[in-house]
Amino acid sequence: MEKSVIKRSDFKSWTSVDVRWGDMDALGHVNNTKYFVYCESARINYFETLDLKLQPSLLQGPTLAHANLNFIQQVHYPAQLEVGVRVSTVKNRSFQMDYAIFLAGTETIVASGYSVMVWADYKLGKSIEMPEEIRKVIEEREKTRKLTNYFSQFTNFEPSSSIGVTVPRANPIISPKTPIAS
Repeated sequence: MEKSVIKRSDFKSWTSVDVRWGDMDALGHVNNTKYFVYCESARINYFETLDLKLQPSLLQGPTLAHANLNFIQQVHYPAQLEVGVRVSTVKNRSFQMDYAIFLAGTETIVASGYSVMVWADYKLGKSIEMPEEIRKVIEEREKTRKLTNYFSQFTNFEPSSSIGVTVPRANPIISPKTPIAS
């Protein structure tokens, strides 16, 4: 299999991230867990650009089922990053989102990966078929360019309706609790 090269032009949706001093670990580089938070911010931004209003009161919506990142280059404070995100695969009950994290204003990729989002019924706590209107909105946004699924070799995830998934009831998008500075 020929290795594909990730390019900025592969992504339409971008989220800027300022690396904080507290994002570093004892070794002086950004801790690996922070990259997942950066991708979460990009994912939520993508949903907002689709006018997909995510609120705890929703009865159904996307739920993070799997996340994978490849760490390519260390990042140190101070730094600015840009996270590109796109949907590369849409299935009946799930879709895959691809991420590439670049040093701002450069072609230097510091991390790349993907997540699998499952469409879930929050009350029943299981996966359900994604509404056709949501599928159409995603496909419309992504149709103007040829998609290369860089990470397809790593995932073949399609949730079963009989198995279901455990989903949070209070917050449909799994996220860390970030304290608010006074």
